[in-house]
Amino acid sequence: EIRDYCGDPHHKNQVAEDLQWVFSDDSRWLFSFLGICAIFDFVPEYVRGVVWRWLKHALREADPNAKIDLVGMPLQ
Repeated sequence: EIRDYCGDPHHKNQVAEDLQWVFSDDSRWLFSFLGICAIFDFVPEYVRGVVWRWLKHALREADPNAKIDLVGMPLQ
């Protein structure tokens, strides 16, 4: 959903929830991002980097002049 719907105002809340899940370090929940990464032997930092690149690309596609800060939100 993040890659497909980032920048779509109809999916803003779902994308925000997805991003919060991906960048959360809370591993107490069985289906936490870190828990899923452990099950599938994924490196969380690598997956987060891929998501970060999708997000930057989508935001720049929506506004080529947008300035992107460290958390991936437009500064303007």
